[in-house]
Order: sequence, then C-alpha cells, then structure tokens
Amino acid sequence: MNVFLSFFNLRRQITTAGLLFLIFMTGCSTTHEQFLSDHWVSQTARSHFISTNSSSSRLQIIITYDGLLSSHSALRLESDQEHVTFWDPAGAYGLVGHLIDSNGHSIKPYGQRVRDIVVTHIPDIPSYLKFRWYVGDSSVEIFEWDLSAKQTESLREVLQKETDETHPQGEFHTETAPAFCSIAISDFLKRFAPPPIQLTDTYFFPHNLGEALLNQFPTRVRIFFPGQEEIVFVAPQSQIVGP
Repeated sequence: MNVFLSFFNLRRQITTAGLLFLIFMTGCSTTHEQFLSDHWVSQTARSHFISTNSSSSRLQIIITYDGLLSSHSALRLESDQEHVTFWDPAGAYGLVGHLIDSNGHSIKPYGQRVRDIVVTHIPDIPSYLKFRWYVGDSSVEIFEWDLSAKQTESLREVLQKETDETHPQGEFHTETAPAFCSIAISDFLKRFAPPPIQLTDTYFFPHNLGEALLNQFPTRVRIFFPGQEEIVFVAPQSQIVGP
C-alpha cells in the first residue's frame, strides 16, 4: 500500500510540475463556487437530497482539485442505487485492495477495475470523496444532469460494451492513458451524450472541462470541501449559466 501511494504521489508531483507552466499561462484553476454564488441559486443540502431522490436517473461528472490545480475527472451514471456505472479513466480508484488509516486499520475495500470501469464495490459519492481527501485533493465539484431512463441506458450501454468502427459515432474504448482523463470524458460526452450535453471540443485540463459543462445546463452543481457541508447550486431559469 505504501509503495503504491508513494508511486501515485510521485507520478502526481511529476505531472503537476510539468503542467505548472501551462497553468500559469492560462490562470489558476479552482472550483466555480464564486461564479455560482454570483449567478446561480443556492440550495440547501436537504432540498438537494429530496430533489435527487425524486429523480432516480442521473449523470454525474466529477472534477477534483488539488489546491490551485485541477487534478482528475471521473464519470458516474446511475439509474438507481442498485445500478451504477463508475468510469474512472486513468484514475487510481480500485488499484489497491483497501485504504489504510493513520492507525494502520483497513477502512473500506476497493473495487476491481475492468478497462477503467469500477466493477465491484462501486463507490457512492461519500466513499469517493473519502478517497479524494486521502490522496490529497482539496475540493471536488460534481456536475449533475437528471436523465430519462432511455438516456441513461443508452450511455450505460456504450460504457459497458464499448463500440467499434461500425458504430455511428465511431470506435470507443473506456481504458485511458495516464493524464488523459478529461480528454477521454469530454470525447465521450461530445460523441454520445447529446442531448442533453452538446460539447463541441475536448479538454485536457479537468477545470476547462468543468467550465465548458457550466454552459451545458446541468440540473445542479455540487461542491465539496473536506470537513465542510456540501454546497449545492441550481441554474436560474432563462439565463446563460456559464462564464
């Protein structure tokens, strides 16, 4: 476990160092909390819980941040709590058998991965947040769209079965090269998610993907910080929602 975490942190530091110049050229990246506070409508965590449980099908795009840098993106698709697909392209969730706390005790078993899809012990949001805090992230942003059962099943089929060159949208595979998580997710959304998402580009940096998703009318945006209550925003009616 310690060897894995050492390798994971070293890879993360090398990737971060390599990206710092580009980050400084394009500006710092943090969650969109300030923009959302100024232009969107805040919701209590309780009202969010009620609204999300009234709609059983949803797409969640997860953007994580490590200080001023966006660090990763992942996709979670659920039709109900028993049918969840979790795509963690080029991610680390599930690569070790369990988490170890500061006292050396096992916290929770990890899931197994098949082509970057977590297939056992699929994490709910609280479980994935614990993992992100464990690997050193400082905040997490989740973009959510409530979907119809038909939309959900269409996306799930592509993720679970992949596609070949005969598919109308071309060949698609879920296994992703290191550092290309956001390119993989934005490419998937661009090709297979319309409607409700109409991306016209792919994005290397997770925070750039997050900014593009603000203009795709998510049902809600959820923001998390370690040890703090969840912040939930919903888009105002008839208003451009992104910067």
